[in-house]
Amino acid sequence: MRSLRVLCTLVAVVLTSSLAGTPVRAAPPVPMLQTRIGSPLAGVPADSRQVIAVGSPAAGSTYATLTAWEKLSDGSWARRIGPVAARVGSRGIGPAEEGSQYTPAGTMRLDQSFGRLANPGTKLPYFVTDPLDWWDENPSSSTYNLHVRRSSSPGGASENLYYPGSAYNYGVNMAWNPGRVPGAGSAFFLHVSTGKPTAGCVSITQADLQAILRWLDPAKKPVITTRVGTAWMPGNLDTRLSQTTPSTTVAKGTLKALGGTLTTTTKQQLSAPVVQIFRQLSGSATWTRIGTTALRSGSYSFTFRPAGPAARYQVRWPGNATWERAQSGIVTFAVR
Repeated sequence: MRSLRVLCTLVAVVLTSSLAGTPVRAAPPVPMLQTRIGSPLAGVPADSRQVIAVGSPAAGSTYATLTAWEKLSDGSWARRIGPVAARVGSRGIGPAEEGSQYTPAGTMRLDQSFGRLANPGTKLPYFVTDPLDWWDENPSSSTYNLHVRRSSSPGGASENLYYPGSAYNYGVNMAWNPGRVPGAGSAFFLHVSTGKPTAGCVSITQADLQAILRWLDPAKKPVITTRVGTAWMPGNLDTRLSQTTPSTTVAKGTLKALGGTLTTTTKQQLSAPVVQIFRQLSGSATWTRIGTTALRSGSYSFTFRPAGPAARYQVRWPGNATWERAQSGIVTFAVR
C-alpha cells in the first residue's frame, strides 16, 4: 500500500513530538529464512505443503485469481480456498524491485503475519500493530526489509503498518529479497483489498484473508507463487476436459460454439483465467491457436465461425504451465 506512504509519513512526523516521551519496546524478532538464495525461490520447494497460487490473465493486468492448495499425507493435493479474486501491482506481476510497482513474479516464503486487528487464529507468528510499527524500505538502512518499531520513519519509502487503515487489518509478509539486498525490493504483503491496484502487494477480501490466515501453518512451510497466466497447480493434479459439442456440417458463415467443463480426478470443478482453442485445417498436421476463453465455474464456451472446407478443433488446459497437459476431444466442423 505504498500509495499511502506519504500520508502515513506526514502523520507520523506530526505525532513524533507526542511520542517522543513514550518508551519504545524492542522490536519483536522477525523470523528470517535460513535459506537466503535470493529472489525468488527456484520454484515451489519440495518441503512446502501449503501453496498459495496467484495468476494474472495478462502482462500488465492488475487483476488476478488466488487459490490455496495443501499437500496431503498420501502425496496428493487438495484445494483448500478459492479460486478468489485478487488485485496485484499497478504494473501487474513482473520483475519487482524497490519502487517498481510490480508484484514480484516467483515463489516466496510466508513467514510473518500482522494486523491492526487481533490474531484471527493463525499459527504464523503474528503481531498487532500500532503507530510505532514500520516496515523499513530504506535501502541505506541497517534494518532494510525488516519490521521495526520506532517513533518515526526509518527513511526512504518506509511504510507504517498502522495508518493505512483497513488495508492492513491483516497482512502476511511475502518474503521477497530475504537476503535484504539494498534496492532489490521490500515490503511485499498479502493484505486486505481496497478494491484498487496495489503498489506491488497481493490483496484479497478481508474474509478470504481471514480464512487463509487460519489455514496457514509454519510447520507446512507455506509459500506464495505468482506469475502471469494460469496460476500454479500441483503437478499430480490430473485434469480432464470434457467437450459436449458434436461434430457436424455447418453452412458457411454460421456461428458455432465449443463448450464443456474442466474437472480434476477428484471431481472438483476448477476456475482459471483461460483455456485455449486450437484448430487443425483439413490436410494439415499443424495445430494453430485461434483464441482463448475464460473458465467460469469450471465451464467454458467459445463461439466462432468455422473455417472451411473442414477443420478440427480442440480445447486445451495448461495444468502446470504447459498447454499439452489436458486436452478435450476433437470436434470436426465441415463447412458447406
